[in-house]
Amino acid sequence: MYVVTRRRQGKSRKGFAHKRICTGHSDDLRQLLSGDERSFSERGANCICVHAEKDECARQNIEQDLVQKPRAESA
Repeated sequence: MYVVTRRRQGKSRKGFAHKRICTGHSDDLRQLLSGDERSFSERGANCICVHAEKDECARQNIEQDLVQKPRAESA
């Protein structure tokens, strides 16, 4: 599972804030990047967060939870 984000320094200078651009899953991230790299960079993407989860049901639940959350930036 992955989340492509625009990452920047947090308002308090502690930590980082992420704006979600894309969420999904892939068996091979090279395929994801080769097809959408330009599209991601045009939307300001500079970070890919990866979560390895063996259980398919758990992966789907996590992805669904992320998709339902608002895209607002957080610190």
